[in-house]
Amino acid sequence: MTKKDLLNRKKQNDTEEGKKIKFNAFMYEKGLTNTTDMILPCFFIDNSLNDVEVFEYSSEEEQEAYLQTIESIKVWLSQLPKFECKDMQVVEMEKQKLQREKDEAIQAAIELEEKSKEALA
Repeated sequence: MTKKDLLNRKKQNDTEEGKKIKFNAFMYEKGLTNTTDMILPCFFIDNSLNDVEVFEYSSEEEQEAYLQTIESIKVWLSQLPKFECKDMQVVEMEKQKLQREKDEAIQAAIELEEKSKEALA
C-alpha cells in the first residue's frame, strides 16, 4: 500500500479506528450485540505477506507492520473467554434427553387435559 493510499484512507476515515466504529455501530443496530460495551477491534492486515517469498521481498516497514498486527490479534484473542467445545456424542445425548423430557411433558399435559375433561363431564 502506498503512502497516497494511506492518506486517502485517513481522509475518508477508512482507518482501523473508523472501521471499528462503523462495524460496532452496525452490529448494535442490527441487534447482533446487546451492548456498546463489547467493542470488537478492527485489524488491517496484508494477507499476501503470509507467502514467505512476498514477506522476504517486502520492505522492513511492511514486515514490521504485519508482525505487529499479528501480535495485536494474538493479544486480543488471548483475552477472550475460552470457548469449550463438547464432543458431538455428548451433544447428541443431551439433545435426545431434552427431546424425551419435552415428549414426557407434552404427554403429561395431554393426560391432564383428558382428566380435566372427564372430571367436567
